[in-house]
Amino acid sequence: MMKIYIALIELVVALMMFFIGLYFYRVKDIEWGILFLTGDYSGLDKNRICRDVGKRIMIWSIPFVIGIIIDVFNPMLSIKIAFAVFIFLLAVHIIDMNINMNKRYKL
Repeated sequence: MMKIYIALIELVVALMMFFIGLYFYRVKDIEWGILFLTGDYSGLDKNRICRDVGKRIMIWSIPFVIGIIIDVFNPMLSIKIAFAVFIFLLAVHIIDMNINMNKRYKL
């Protein structure tokens, strides 16, 4: 029973991340999409920023999908691994955006 609950949690997290990333990737009104991102984006290509952030958020859902597969063997280990990989990917994203944002997205 515990396996089902943990797999369900991972599935919900993966679906949320995937659809939020898809929203950012396909956003039509860039000003509305950029409101959900922190930082000053004046003078930068906001369309490209939204597309790149959307791709990254969709990639963040992959560890949780893999965690669902690992649930068959060890339920508690899978969610710990998935969140550890997610936190690592989030840290890489934050560091990358702080270092390379002005160079990469300059108009």
